[in-house]
Amino acid sequence: MNKDKDIDDLFSDKMESQIKDEIKKRRSKLNLKLIIISIVSTLIIIIVGILALNFASDKYINYAYSKDRELQELEYDIMNPNEYIGKESCRETGYFKFESTYEYGKRLGNKVIYAGSDNYLGGLSKNRVSIKGWILGQYPINDTIDKRSSNVYGLRNLHFLYPYVQYGKYIHEFTDEENKTLENDEETKINDFGLLNEIDDNKIVEMALSFDKEYIYEDINKLIDNKLITFYWVNNNSEEEKQRVIEARTPAFDVVGIKSASKPGQFEHGLNNLRENFKETVRKLKEIGHDQYVENINENNFKISGIVVVGSPKELKAIQNNSMIKHAVLGTVVDKY
Repeated sequence: MNKDKDIDDLFSDKMESQIKDEIKKRRSKLNLKLIIISIVSTLIIIIVGILALNFASDKYINYAYSKDRELQELEYDIMNPNEYIGKESCRETGYFKFESTYEYGKRLGNKVIYAGSDNYLGGLSKNRVSIKGWILGQYPINDTIDKRSSNVYGLRNLHFLYPYVQYGKYIHEFTDEENKTLENDEETKINDFGLLNEIDDNKIVEMALSFDKEYIYEDINKLIDNKLITFYWVNNNSEEEKQRVIEARTPAFDVVGIKSASKPGQFEHGLNNLRENFKETVRKLKEIGHDQYVENINENNFKISGIVVVGSPKELKAIQNNSMIKHAVLGTVVDKY
């Protein structure tokens, strides 16, 4: 009889309920364990993914920024007379995105002044935003000196004029019919040498000199004291561009050339070193595919269309009657010390 009772208890509702409860408990523990494993696994995957993403992003930004910096340094080696990159920085703005900032100095004699900055958005948001402050002047550049355009830091624009362009009564920085109108059938020439008489000799003066024709590098150093020259303007126009500027009669923009200084305190004078540095920079820019300013330059056979000179008023007056100088445009003037 007891055996029958035990059998009945075994298959009773109570026993069935106990079994179900035990199964539920074990299932709950298993589910909890699976949930914990799933959460931990997900967190590990997320953390590893974030670390991998950060690592990849940092590697990419370092690579892209180094390329960006190399490009800016190469361009500055042959552009922006008397200026150099004084400070640079990079700030991450997101995954695979960054903003680089370049601050520039301008050296005239022993004086260094702030020349502005450029911001670049790099990486996946690559773009260029310049806050350097150059704007097109409202007045023609052959107007009075007080109407010439300057940047927001007070640096007067250096203007270069093509030797093969016959400029009209007014010389605007933009295409204008007044650029083409000759006065008494004579072309307009800018000669700011007369302004040197109004400047104290304890000042340092910067001037952009445009020639009457294109010269070879060696000849210029024979005709003008190369200790005054800080930049040799190299013509980079194609034949098509040359015809366009002859028709429009506008000044030159984004000029490139041979610089005597691309870093603070570093000045070299002479022929071979400066020329070889320029040729090497042109070759590098072409190699990396950034040749928009140098694609028309044959680094083994180029001509000089003008120069930038820096010196005291007395030193610059000594060259004012040189017949090769067609236009002389005053740049920035600073104290000697």
